[in-house]
Amino acid sequence: MMLIFYLDRDDYNILGFSQIGSETFTIGDKFLDLVDRESHGKTKNILGNKESKAEGELTMKTKESPYALFDISVNWSGDRGHIICIGKDHRLMELESIVDKHRKRLADTNLELLEKKELVEKTLFEIKGLSCPFIKLTKSTALVPLFGNLDVELIGQNEKRVLKITRRGLSRGSVRF
Repeated sequence: MMLIFYLDRDDYNILGFSQIGSETFTIGDKFLDLVDRESHGKTKNILGNKESKAEGELTMKTKESPYALFDISVNWSGDRGHIICIGKDHRLMELESIVDKHRKRLADTNLELLEKKELVEKTLFEIKGLSCPFIKLTKSTALVPLFGNLDVELIGQNEKRVLKITRRGLSRGSVRF
């Protein structure tokens, strides 16, 4: 949407405007009345530029939204100026849509990573269990070879399992490690 305003340079009084301008804004006497209060300083910097042309981005108050973003272009000829306002809301909606798609993709990726992490942890647990087989040699003797790094985790994970098998499977003789 493109809107056109015709202003004086002294107080930025609105001298004229396009038909779509009256459909989009509640038009008062001054151009600053159309701009968000927080953007007044920025508006004065753009409009007060000593050059004959100036451009910028402003948050303006439309009939539909108190915070609509517009690109503005100002052309001054003496103490009269034309301002062209081009709405950017459609671009913001497109950007919001893109960001939302990326957010969903990241959430899906995080879930996939969590599932893969859990699978890797389960697999490592099973591997550590296989790294300590219990081989019964006789009624009172067994071989328990340990494969891999002999760390606290490997021994701790297999200790209860080996002791349980030992109590069940061997006769009442002594158990040595």
